[in-house]
Amino acid sequence: DKDGVVAVTTGVSLLRDTPEEGFAWRPQPLGLDVLTISLPRHPKITADGQYGSLEEKALVADRLRMALVVAASRGIQVLAMAPPGCGDGCHHPYLEIADQLRKLTQELDGQLDAVVVASADPAHTGDWFLRFGSSFCYGRPPLDMGDPTRSLFLAAKLAGEHRPKEEKLVPGRELRRTML
Repeated sequence: DKDGVVAVTTGVSLLRDTPEEGFAWRPQPLGLDVLTISLPRHPKITADGQYGSLEEKALVADRLRMALVVAASRGIQVLAMAPPGCGDGCHHPYLEIADQLRKLTQELDGQLDAVVVASADPAHTGDWFLRFGSSFCYGRPPLDMGDPTRSLFLAAKLAGEHRPKEEKLVPGRELRRTML
């Protein structure tokens, strides 16, 4: 699955309400479109919480970009998702994922009204959720690079090895980012 794919399932019906409502049957089913992307389950991660491989980081960015572009092209106004690659056996660097989502939603330039990241995973509570939300809304906090030449080396290497694909979309609405 080197090229990746976004699988779109349309007309999915949500028949039951929330746990707080006792999973009662809904009077009217809620129709949803479900987008699914594949990500590597166990990417290499450095001690400071970054992707250990620039190829894996680029692959994840391309797959996330593909999903957001597909959502926008389908006219989806509010995109709700779990933190990609951060649960169900996947172990991606969560602050990198959050920052990539922030950058990619900026690239969309208002094609979606809102992107909502929500999770019921018990591991996604407290400090984890606050840090993910902050990185998603405002950007990842700076890394303690120790040697100042390291950050210049990594930036130069990243710029030379991967240039993001250009996706041209029509300018649109202002985007809201939300954590639930």
